[in-house]
Amino acid sequence: MHKKIALLAFCFLSQWADAEMCPDVHRMQNHLPIGWKMYDSDNGSLLTPEQQTQFIHRAAQFALAEWSNKKNSHNEVHCYYNDKIGSHLQAYLAKKNFTPHLSKTSYWYSVTGSMDCAAGTDKCEFQRYIQPHSQLAKK
Repeated sequence: MHKKIALLAFCFLSQWADAEMCPDVHRMQNHLPIGWKMYDSDNGSLLTPEQQTQFIHRAAQFALAEWSNKKNSHNEVHCYYNDKIGSHLQAYLAKKNFTPHLSKTSYWYSVTGSMDCAAGTDKCEFQRYIQPHSQLAKK
């Protein structure tokens, strides 16, 4: 019985530990977490160091998390932010190999070609994408 309880607790904590969120503004401005890259919203190019500094300095609030289900998207989550007056910044943070964490209490919603979440960084959870294994031999 104790082994079952321990196993259930481990599974629950493992799921929770795998959940990630877009960095909140305070966290991003103090130290951008590992694995995140910054891109230009207009052309998709990486931001220069000067543009990165400007983006981080101007970011005031989280706006939206987006996940595209297009084939060439690499299961990438995009995190968008607004400035002090609520205008969208022309850049975003991105991290590859993730999918939205969908549950009964999920804040993700479907938009043509993508899934979006605008509920706040603490509610827009995503998890590492696990590539489905293809079966090599048939029975």
